[in-house]
Amino acid sequence: MDNRLGETTGWERQQAGRDNRLGGTTGWEGQQTGRDNRLGGTTGWEGQQAGRDNRLGGTTDWEGQQAGRDNRLGGTTGWEGQQAGRDNRLGGTTGWERQQAGRDNRLGRTTDWEEKFVQIK
Repeated sequence: MDNRLGETTGWERQQAGRDNRLGGTTGWEGQQTGRDNRLGGTTGWEGQQAGRDNRLGGTTDWEGQQAGRDNRLGGTTGWEGQQAGRDNRLGGTTGWERQQAGRDNRLGRTTDWEEKFVQIK
């Protein structure tokens, strides 16, 4: 057992244990079907990594084609057939569809891509 902040890590034949950084739990078994919690999130891998990954309140679901959401600081990213989602780092939004028609906002700037590159500041 390894305890830094009240955590426990156990590896056995196939690393079937728990790893707790800040209250999270990670269990690996036959095919890494467990949960990984950094700051209150949960990640479950099963047949095709169909789980959730939460860093700071976000959720990522991977299923057949990584159709989920990824939230770092309040943003959401959904990948489906062609990564049609939103990615928010610091209050911005990026949506990719057929031709990356979305907005990307890092520090208050907004960039829209459509048929041609249009930038709005």
